[in-house]
Amino acid sequence: MTHLVWCEYCDLIADARHREHTLKKWRRAWNHALIEAMNPGWHDLSADLNS
Repeated sequence: MTHLVWCEYCDLIADARHREHTLKKWRRAWNHALIEAMNPGWHDLSADLNS
């Protein structure tokens, strides 16, 4: 099962693509720290997007 545990909003698609490309180069620990800072319980955020 897949869960959405982190997301960011960008005004421009080019900014979103650049951010995604940057994050994919990060070490796994850095990505986990980013998630922990915003969503420490790693709750599924997909329901929040639909409301």
